[in-house]
Amino acid sequence: MVNNWIRALKKFNKNKDEWCIPKKGSKEYNEVKAIANKLGGRDVELDRVKKELKNTGETYTFREKTLKKLREKKARQ
Repeated sequence: MVNNWIRALKKFNKNKDEWCIPKKGSKEYNEVKAIANKLGGRDVELDRVKKELKNTGETYTFREKTLKKLREKKARQ
């Protein structure tokens, strides 16, 4: 899995002439950090789903299968 920071840097530097890695604490750094946090949301959801399924004794081998089970469970509630 690709690091969210790297993915955020790629998105931040898209359409720029030169690649930039912002210094920690700068305005640009905070922008990249915000992008990384948005990108990380999917992994947080997957971790939550895995933990929930583990507690029920079910297996989880594929992300799609896991998310499908979560959606089905929410639909039943």
